[in-house]
Amino acid sequence: MSRRRMAGWVATVCFLATSVWVWHVGSEARSQAHWAARATPPSPSLVTAPVTAGPLLDSTTLSGALSRETVLTVTGPTARPGVSRQVITKVPVKTGQSVRSGQVVAEVSGRPVIVLSGRFPAYRDIGDGDEGPDVRQVQQALRARYGTPVTGRADSRTLADLRRLYRAIGYPALSVDRAEAGEEPSPGPSVPPAGGTKVLCVPAGELFFVPDLPAVVGSTPGRVGGDGSGPLVTLTGGKWQLRVRLDPAIERLVESMPKGGQFHLDDAEGPVVRLLEIRTVGTDGQPDGSGKPATGASATPEPVEATEGGEREAVFVLTGKPDGAALGQQREIFMERGRSSADAVVVPASALWTDAGGSVSVEIAEADDSTRSVAVEVVLSVGGRVAVRPRTGELPVGARVVVAERDGEAPR
Repeated sequence: MSRRRMAGWVATVCFLATSVWVWHVGSEARSQAHWAARATPPSPSLVTAPVTAGPLLDSTTLSGALSRETVLTVTGPTARPGVSRQVITKVPVKTGQSVRSGQVVAEVSGRPVIVLSGRFPAYRDIGDGDEGPDVRQVQQALRARYGTPVTGRADSRTLADLRRLYRAIGYPALSVDRAEAGEEPSPGPSVPPAGGTKVLCVPAGELFFVPDLPAVVGSTPGRVGGDGSGPLVTLTGGKWQLRVRLDPAIERLVESMPKGGQFHLDDAEGPVVRLLEIRTVGTDGQPDGSGKPATGASATPEPVEATEGGEREAVFVLTGKPDGAALGQQREIFMERGRSSADAVVVPASALWTDAGGSVSVEIAEADDSTRSVAVEVVLSVGGRVAVRPRTGELPVGARVVVAERDGEAPR
């Protein structure tokens, strides 16, 4: 490399080094001013949020299963004399099928199990001349079909109508020999015994009484060939219900429903339903009798204690049959604890300012950075949002309300 070219390179390097040094000195001077400026508090400014349209809704959604007011399990009868074991020989009904009075829901060892309308279970066989509330119940069930007189005594008309019932369902009525059983015929009018000793006897296990008919088959646990002394069919009837399992926190929430609150089926626009009771469900899924009626909207909830051997559930009564309803179907209860009025507007809770006298107001930020105060009435507060109604001035939707001031100090 020539001396002239070498001198040029040296001059260039010296120039660049000098420029970097000058820039560094200048930047150090600007950085001191810059950091000094940043150490100065910023100019006051407002943190705002928009006013939104109401209404504000305080709600909770619960999930439960549809059921009916009455749930009964039809079990098979005990074995009759001469029958070694009870075997299911027919289940002529299906889940969801409607069942009316006088209908056969199962057949055990060739004998029918007949559903009739009644309030209490059959507890004895009924024969000629028997008297009592069970006979009256049978007569009441037969009266709708055959006009049977209700006398409380199994007279000739009652026994004749029982035979008609058995013929209608396609089974022979059973008869027993009272003499062999060591019984004397009851006094009074009766059906002349066939052969002199045989009299009609309706076994208790062949009659199953249901309070509300028609009923609906909920399930058919019995299977042909299975044990005829166990569960055969479940029947459901009465009003539709929604049963919601509760944990302690949700139970307190349901119990503390405020005055004016409502329960709706499915959503806020669904039909209103009524809370019937909150009860304990046993390990078998059935109520254990410790339920308590709904205590009213203004009741103070009591502490909820864990219950051994069962869970808690709320029972809601529905009006009519819900659209598309099916037993066991999952549906929701919409708890509307409160709803603001139509003329209320919604602001963040942090926008409310309370003076020493307890008056509440909001500050509206104007376009010129000024503010104006509007006194408000609190209508409803839910999750950090508050529905308010202006008491003085206007509070239009879309206006900006002050929620904090940034002035170098913590927001007030």
